[in-house]
Amino acid sequence: MSMEKFLHSPKNTSEVSHLEKEANFEGNDTVALISRLRNPVIKRQLAEIIYRKNAEYYNLLTNEEWEPHLPEGWTGEERFKLLKGKHSSKIIDTEDLKTELYTRTPKTIEEIEKELDKDIDEVAAVTEIDYTSDQPNSSVIPLNWIVPWTGNRATTKQMSVIEAHEKGHKIRYYDGLTEVFRKGFDVSKVQFTDIDYELLKKDAESHTNKPENPGRELTLEEKREEYLNGYLFTGMEIAERMSQLKNYFGFTGDEKFTKDHLHYAKDHYIQDTNMDNGMRMFFEGITPETEDAFLELINSSGI
Repeated sequence: MSMEKFLHSPKNTSEVSHLEKEANFEGNDTVALISRLRNPVIKRQLAEIIYRKNAEYYNLLTNEEWEPHLPEGWTGEERFKLLKGKHSSKIIDTEDLKTELYTRTPKTIEEIEKELDKDIDEVAAVTEIDYTSDQPNSSVIPLNWIVPWTGNRATTKQMSVIEAHEKGHKIRYYDGLTEVFRKGFDVSKVQFTDIDYELLKKDAESHTNKPENPGRELTLEEKREEYLNGYLFTGMEIAERMSQLKNYFGFTGDEKFTKDHLHYAKDHYIQDTNMDNGMRMFFEGITPETEDAFLELINSSGI
């Protein structure tokens, strides 16, 4: 056993045995996800995050000093009348601002929970599919997607993991929480290799729907920046990979995800699930210096 694995190992054999029994959940990942989302503690965490996000945005709109804005080249005769925030530099159409102020009035946490109940019921009931080979996303699960790291169509378990991941996106809109979730990671420690670069190219080339004008090919460093900072380590993607880890241990409620869970998952998750949708790099970003922040986030963020 390497020194790193020794340091990361649970404290005794009874803990190892307990984790082995929990890990590599053989049930349906979406069922586990839905059960957690319906748990009162998890749902309240999620509702509170949505409430804070909505309140912050509404306060930005109402407290901002809006001034008429005329972009370069505009004459003032255009159909759209724009405003620019003196403090935020946000640009918005006057009619859109009125609409936002009307529709964004913060709801109570209880009202948000009722809306979540409806959204969770819909996610549980409906799975949109198609027969393309495109990459799965929150709108549809393509049945002919080729898993880039195996070269084959997804196994039943891989499809279960992916379905739960994408359904989580439909509930957790955490695009504005990247800075918060990044506290659990040190992206500078992540190794983006030539193999990662080639796998992403291979995945894009296998899709049914390809861009008509793909543009020039990105360099390794450019692709690293785009993939890590523009995708993998964003609030939306971090949250759903955290959810993958809770699914791996079969969590169906508000069970606490511990340091032992994390270290066990680092050693076994990819091997057990054959699911490496950036998970190797995800784990690399969780360092001894950031893991306490990671654990705080995974246990308090509606995951």
